[in-house]
Amino acid sequence: TRRNYSERYLINAQPVIGKMKITEEKLKAFKETLNDGTLYNSLDDELLSYQHTLVQKLNETAQFNMGFMTTELVGAALLDMYWHKKAWTPEDVKAIDVKAFEQDVKSQINMPALVEFRYRSPYFKHIFADDQYACGYYTYLWSQVLEADGYMAFEKAGCFDKATADAYRALLEAGDTEDPMVLYKKFRGQAPTADALLRNRGLK
Repeated sequence: TRRNYSERYLINAQPVIGKMKITEEKLKAFKETLNDGTLYNSLDDELLSYQHTLVQKLNETAQFNMGFMTTELVGAALLDMYWHKKAWTPEDVKAIDVKAFEQDVKSQINMPALVEFRYRSPYFKHIFADDQYACGYYTYLWSQVLEADGYMAFEKAGCFDKATADAYRALLEAGDTEDPMVLYKKFRGQAPTADALLRNRGLK
């Protein structure tokens, strides 16, 4: 299924999760690697004292325009699905008004009038490319849901917690030996939710 395809993306193609989030714990580890008597001693201690504020500001910049971007992505994913929900006949295909169809989808999903679909149907390759792409654009967002939710395990236990790292390694090493969602739940202890992704994007 498309959902399983996306779960395998996390398991097989994501060696590092939470890779873009800056934390004080990560900075502390980085600082310690520099503490060899040369590089660290040349750092400005006064600047390091502002670490908490800097971390907060850096993470806030990553949230810029996320509401707009997320709306674009969700809109494109739903447009992809709506094309495949209808049982098209040859007569329907001949008479289709693409612009009118897109506007109808926007109305049904309550998409803000000022936001357009990220891709328009005539050049939206995912819609009709092949069985792997068709009706599967949403898996990009679903993979990001899994990534953000999975990283919550490290946020709770600590970025460098060995037990959590070992559990994540077991998830990666398992590959396709078991249903991906079963493997994910073994690692995370629960089914994924979109909460962490929304928080990371400043939307919750």
